Amino acid sequence: VADLPCPPAPEDELETARKAALKAGKNRPAAQEAIRLIGLAATAPFAEALAEERRVFQEIRVGSEARALRHIFFAEREAPRVAGLEAKPDAVTSAGVIGAGTMGAGIAYALLRAGVAVTLVERDVSALKAGVARVEGLIGADLTSGRIAEVQAESWRAALTPSTDLADAAATDLVIEAVFEDMGVKSELLAELGRLAPPET
Repeated sequence: VADLPCPPAPEDELETARKAALKAGKNRPAAQEAIRLIGLAATAPFAEALAEERRVFQEIRVGSEARALRHIFFAEREAPRVAGLEAKPDAVTSAGVIGAGTMGAGIAYALLRAGVAVTLVERDVSALKAGVARVEGLIGADLTSGRIAEVQAESWRAALTPSTDLADAAATDLVIEAVFEDMGVKSELLAELGRLAPPET
């Protein structure tokens, strides 16, 4: 194979492939080098290109980014394992999400996807309608892309309860606040939830 000629390719096709590979590689240095090294197949002798590939690999392998990525890989897998933890989590079948902005709608959508019934709470009807529309937009995107069928979308819609009453959310297994970043607002909200929600929430 090393002695076979590299098949010709128009420069515009090569550039399209480079851009796609760079995007898939999240523009990381390793992806940039991989693209450059593959390009050597058409411009350098086989042995020379192979030696360059090995040199770059060894350099990247011990770099700070490679070490960080390896650390993250193992840390993510170790994080759920807590030594000595024997408690079993309570089942969560319903959740309240306070705040229906971009973050709140995203959290509500993630919960619906996980099979959890969601009570979405906003301070007034206008904000609540906008929040429900955000969730519907996320569901619609899944439908359009073919990731889910209409029956799945309908079940998620049915599991979403919009409300302007904080007490409705407090009656769920889990409450998540997604109000704007103001400590005064958050403190007041959590204090009110503390009065409304049962101890096990």
